[in-house]
Amino acid sequence: MFLQTQIRNFLEIALSKAEEAFKLNNYPIGCVVVDSEGTIVAETMNECTTSEDISAHAEIVALRKIGKSINKYSNGDHFLFTSLEPCFGCSFFIARSNIREIYSALKDPHKGGTSDLRSQEQFSDFFQKIHLYNEPFEDLAIKSKELMRKYFISIGNNDAAECYK
Repeated sequence: MFLQTQIRNFLEIALSKAEEAFKLNNYPIGCVVVDSEGTIVAETMNECTTSEDISAHAEIVALRKIGKSINKYSNGDHFLFTSLEPCFGCSFFIARSNIREIYSALKDPHKGGTSDLRSQEQFSDFFQKIHLYNEPFEDLAIKSKELMRKYFISIGNNDAAECYK
């Protein structure tokens, strides 16, 4: 659907939002949602710390931002780009929103996410409609990994930081 240059650009924007989140002491995760024309309809970052809202993951903030234009009855004409593979909770809401493609700069080595749910038999039907593209660009995966590691070190969670070596 998208050219490699477009995919890279959207992931770079997601990573810049992740860097912005890090500077505000949020988890360094950024998200971009685009429509089928390639128009960005949401650029968001994790806001859990700054908003004091544990549900303010970058992907959830994006879904809230685009609101009624996307839901379980929409036709799958939106695409999600994120700096880190969506967690379990975000994956569920992404699937419910009918987003059909997710591009993540980095597959989550710490807690897993969409790819793990797709591989579990009891959830596979629900998540099989989502095409997941993890780590399409090695340099962006490294950048995301370094940012996550830096974040976990900054909050004193060395065990989590080790996952991002």
